Amino acid sequence: MEKSIIINKIKRKLNIYQSYKLQTLIDENLRTYIFIYKLIKVSDRNNTIQQNHEKYLKLIKLLKKWKYFPEQKKIYKSSLCILNSLLQNINIYNLLPCQNRFLREHQLKTVHFCKKLCDVFTENNLQYFITSGTLIGYLRHSGFIPWDDDMDIGMMREDYEKLKLLLKERFVEIDISKIMENKENKLSVFDKYLHKYHNQILFSITHHHIQIMQGTSIKNCLCFDIFPHDFYSETYTVDNIKKDINDIRKNCNSILNFKEKYQYILDKIANNNNITRTSNKIFFGFDSLDSYLFPINQFMTKNTIFPLRKILFENMEFFAPNNMEEYISNQYKNWNQLPNDIKIAPELSKRCKGITKQIL
Repeated sequence: MEKSIIINKIKRKLNIYQSYKLQTLIDENLRTYIFIYKLIKVSDRNNTIQQNHEKYLKLIKLLKKWKYFPEQKKIYKSSLCILNSLLQNINIYNLLPCQNRFLREHQLKTVHFCKKLCDVFTENNLQYFITSGTLIGYLRHSGFIPWDDDMDIGMMREDYEKLKLLLKERFVEIDISKIMENKENKLSVFDKYLHKYHNQILFSITHHHIQIMQGTSIKNCLCFDIFPHDFYSETYTVDNIKKDINDIRKNCNSILNFKEKYQYILDKIANNNNITRTSNKIFFGFDSLDSYLFPINQFMTKNTIFPLRKILFENMEFFAPNNMEEYISNQYKNWNQLPNDIKIAPELSKRCKGITKQIL
């Protein structure tokens, strides 16, 4: 076969592949806009939300037709941009709770599961507080972010270490030594444990959090994450901790086994004299995923978190940081705005597709 013929065949395949990737992306964007559309309140018919609703409806009807015609893709993409600009005028505090029945049921089951375990923490004098997306959900929506699917909990180091012992005494631990990057991934290991220990409470302790779960498979399990926080010495600067975090991240990239990663970070924590029992400086621990997702600009103070406050999240009582807005601003500067990139049920989607993303 002539070389030119082979090249042309490859080109045609590439064009088909690129077109498919583009179409998939467009479809995902459209699903997101339709999802958000269903969350917008329309009770006040005199405000811009109602006007936006009418524009949404017209655009979405057109987009549903346009997406099937290749020559309309440019119009389709530009229309998505118009939809995105309309979103910026929406008051995010006026969104309804999740309107997708399956996701909403999952959210409420997750709240009950997390509450049951948090009550066990409290009974054993372990202090916890809601963090990250769960805290944003409380502040913005009085419950779950409508498109979220899990819960996030924080603990100070002393209680976090006690929690490890408590979990080992009561529940089934997942052996993370079997988890290797590029080999048997985290989700497949968890799935095997869930199949073996049907509806028992399982937990894993890794190099970036403790995860507690219950179910019969990775696709239907309920879970939530617990992230450690540390007190740091008054002489420890932002530049110092940035350097230490970057060094750990760099060295972890060369370690393939989860257990070895975890042990490496534990050694770093044990040998860091700037980690103290108490101080007025708090940040996420080196074994917290948040240390690597949210670059530090300043330390939190002790009164950012303490004394803890009782709040109602989805009609259930949990503990939250003392100064919630100050705490969440350390993670998300624009937490009170609609995010530019909305992923619906990110953890559930990841599990159902069997996809894992290595952060460290």
